[in-house]
Parts: sequence; C-alpha cells; structure tokens
Amino acid sequence: MLELSQSVTSKATASGVDLRLSGGHQVKTSRVFVSRTSDMARYPAGGSFVQAVLNATARAGMAPVDMRYFAARDGQPADYCQQRVRECDIYLMVLGLRYGSLVPGEAVSYTELEFAEATNAGLPRLVFLVVGPAVDVKLSAMHAGLFGRPFALRFGPATFVVATVVATVVGLVVLGGAR
Repeated sequence: MLELSQSVTSKATASGVDLRLSGGHQVKTSRVFVSRTSDMARYPAGGSFVQAVLNATARAGMAPVDMRYFAARDGQPADYCQQRVRECDIYLMVLGLRYGSLVPGEAVSYTELEFAEATNAGLPRLVFLVVGPAVDVKLSAMHAGLFGRPFALRFGPATFVVATVVATVVGLVVLGGAR
C-alpha cells in the first residue's frame, strides 16, 4: 500500500515505466502500442474511438504508445514504428474504414506492418474492428491476410450489407425518396 509519506520516482524503460517507492518497492506500468490509421483519431465526430482507447489505457494504469507522440527523427519511420511495437507489452489496433498509408518501398500499410511486428514479437494483440459505410478492397484483403479467410468471409458480407443499406438510406433522404 502506498503511504502518503513515501516518495515516488519514475523511470521510462524499454519494458514500461518503473515506479520506485521509497523503501525499495517497485511497480511496473505496462506499455500498450495503439495502432490505427489517422482517420480513426477523428472518428466518430465528437469523441474518437482512438481517444476512448487512450483514456481507457490510462485508466487501467498502463502507458499508451501512440503515433501522435512520435517526434520527427532521422531514420526510417517504419523502423521506428517496429522498434516501438517491440518495446511494448500489449498491441492494440483500432482498425477502421481505410487501409492506411503505405510504407515507402513496401506493399503494406503502417498498421499492417505494426500488426506483423507485434505477431513476430509474440505480443498479445487486441483488435477493435470499426465497420462503416465504405468498402475498401485493400482493407478487406488485409482482414483476410491478418485474421484468416474465415474471418473475412464472416465479416466481409456484413460490411458490404452495412455499406449498401447506408448508401441506400442516404440516397433516399438526399433525393427525396422514390417517385
């Protein structure tokens, strides 16, 4: 139990944030790599899914690692992303409405690269899949590649149905219905 009279020091390490209490007690805070495309930081309007993930991570006493905090540096951004994934204890992806930016010289997006790195590092992976009114063929291919064909076959048609229904409703509202 932390007493108010104890002093606390913290130190960032490769495996988390170590809190040291006077008296020699140590508490380690897990790091959670939050992977997402930039559009998810703004979606939905009024309170993004990514911000909800960052808030929940902090409330759980863990340290979120999010690309919005990555400073400009020499070297390849993909290498830095992979390094930051390996430094974390947990990988969390908010997979949204688009495939994302391609890594220069590669055929994969940064989010797919980060997921592969987390898999190779043996990290526990948690994925939140956001289904919306758009169908991105590359994103569907990524679903099949990362999560397997059964996953893509189960959720691909549902995504298509949602996109079709939303487009139909919007069309009816905008065009004033059938005449």
